[in-house]
Amino acid sequence: METNIAQEIGQFKSLSHPLSRRKALDEIVESLTTNELREVRDRIFAVKFQRDVFGQLPVELRCLVASHLDVKDIFNLRRVSRLWKEVLSVPVLLTTVFKNRLGKWPAPDSSIAGLKSSLKMRGRIENGRPAALAYLPVQYRTDRMVIPDISSTSRVVYCKGMLAFTELDYIKVLNLRTGAEKSFTTENREESMSIEISARLFVAITRSDCYIWNIETDEQKSFPLPLVGSYQTLVNGNSVMLRHTSGEVVHFCFTSGMTRTIHLEHPVLNLSLHENGDFSTIDIPTDVEEFRHGYPLRAPEWTTHPLQAKRFSPDGDGFRSSSARPFTISAFLPSWVRELQIGNLSMIKSGQLCCDILLEEDEYLRQRFILRFTREDDDTIAAYWTPVKDTNWRGPRVNTAHEFITDQNIMYSYSPGADRLTLASGRFKVSSPLPGIAFYHFDNYQTLPDDGSEPMIPYFHHNEVSQWRGDDEFFVLQLSGLPGDTYVGSFNEDWKPAGLLTERVCV
Repeated sequence: METNIAQEIGQFKSLSHPLSRRKALDEIVESLTTNELREVRDRIFAVKFQRDVFGQLPVELRCLVASHLDVKDIFNLRRVSRLWKEVLSVPVLLTTVFKNRLGKWPAPDSSIAGLKSSLKMRGRIENGRPAALAYLPVQYRTDRMVIPDISSTSRVVYCKGMLAFTELDYIKVLNLRTGAEKSFTTENREESMSIEISARLFVAITRSDCYIWNIETDEQKSFPLPLVGSYQTLVNGNSVMLRHTSGEVVHFCFTSGMTRTIHLEHPVLNLSLHENGDFSTIDIPTDVEEFRHGYPLRAPEWTTHPLQAKRFSPDGDGFRSSSARPFTISAFLPSWVRELQIGNLSMIKSGQLCCDILLEEDEYLRQRFILRFTREDDDTIAAYWTPVKDTNWRGPRVNTAHEFITDQNIMYSYSPGADRLTLASGRFKVSSPLPGIAFYHFDNYQTLPDDGSEPMIPYFHHNEVSQWRGDDEFFVLQLSGLPGDTYVGSFNEDWKPAGLLTERVCV
């Protein structure tokens, strides 16, 4: 009996064609009794057909898969099961995600807890969900008929957890993490035309002088402005740089108290002040007026025009420059670009003035992008590729308050007239078209709030935005008009407003 069964099973296994096996299986099933069918069903249901393919992959392949995911996807997938939470918490995988989104490795001393916290805040940014929002009350002078135009001068500025703003005759600096507050005033309480801040220094520009304070020690230094007119201010480390509309650049070292000047002859696409006091430029070695005044330039006539990157180091009373590093815009442009237009310099990134390069397909504006170049402290050139989301927008951007890019490749943007506060996270492109140049593409846009509910900012729809800055932990939003309200938001769930801030909204 057992021999016959073995022979029949062997004959079934010998059937190689799928149709033959299915026909034999159908005949066997049809010949079964009801009890035998129940037994077969129970045995089939006991078999687990699902398989955790991702969990069984080697760590190297998991990292490869994770490198294509957003941070918010990582945290959503961690909720699938305990195994996935464990798999997606491996330090090397989190570090890969960190590098993919930011384009660089985290600091060597970054703890796993700190890395997870940073990625969690990044996930909130990519979802457009701040953890808390606070209101900053600011008092204005009532003896003035007109409040200063805060859309053209910096009245509220932010950098790396430090907030500065003008109030009456004083300038106040607020540490958002601790709530500590300091007040400064210029000689004879002169009115500040503009202010700027870094993690270490605070700068106020009056009509005739530049005042600099060390935030920690309260030490003050100043120097007279060499030219009359408006200046753009950069501050980083222990250095301050002022750019005049004529192209004259003033460099001040707070440590030595020395002032140096230099004239930039060519049109500049980027001016960066580095932590060690050096500064870099990306310019167009030409005297063609179209570059200076923003006239449309036809491609490919100008896309192949050489650009040059240079670095300047303080040396004696002047500067020592490095050899020019040439490259062209064409390496970053798709074939459909027919026209490009170069805008004005604006502080689109902390410590850097950048030019918007508007790229258009044709006169019908079917495709429009913005290309920007920035510089890193290690001399790497970063190229940012941003689609134009505002279909009503025309011409290069000239208002510094409407967009701001952080060191973590997050772009804060505001569309005038459209009542949209937008966060965009930049994705790092490893396949850069040129060596020594990092390539980023902003592809994940989130509108605050992202669920179409009540406005996150009270009265936002009745006021324009005059300042909109932030990083991976805080953002600062100032509304123009009266009374010019200022709001501070945080993506850190542990942050509690302190000092001058009053909590308004918890998201």
